[in-house]
Amino acid sequence: MSFTVALIGPDGAGKSTIARRLETSLPLPVKVLYALCHAAIPLYHVLKLRPFTPLRLIIKISMHPDPEWRVLDTFDNLSPRYQSRHTYEEVCGWFEEGGLRNIVLLPNQIAVRGQR
Repeated sequence: MSFTVALIGPDGAGKSTIARRLETSLPLPVKVLYALCHAAIPLYHVLKLRPFTPLRLIIKISMHPDPEWRVLDTFDNLSPRYQSRHTYEEVCGWFEEGGLRNIVLLPNQIAVRGQR
């Protein structure tokens, strides 16, 4: 049996606290949020331009090259009501405490896998 835990980043860092507070304080109906995530399609092209790249720190959209994935990734990033960040060390510690072995940091740098 294998378990995989997704992480926000290699150091546990993820979206800014300000963006997360805004998302949870102004809950939108799912359909409205999904419709707004379509703004990621044209914004991607703007945020790729050198003068606008610093805006990526404020405007949290997926930078996936495929427009459909960009919308889905942006929605997945913004939609969860409850979200927490964890470091690799923290998650690996949980896996070890749970008796898992063969703990591996996966190559995409946002997941850990272990076996029981």
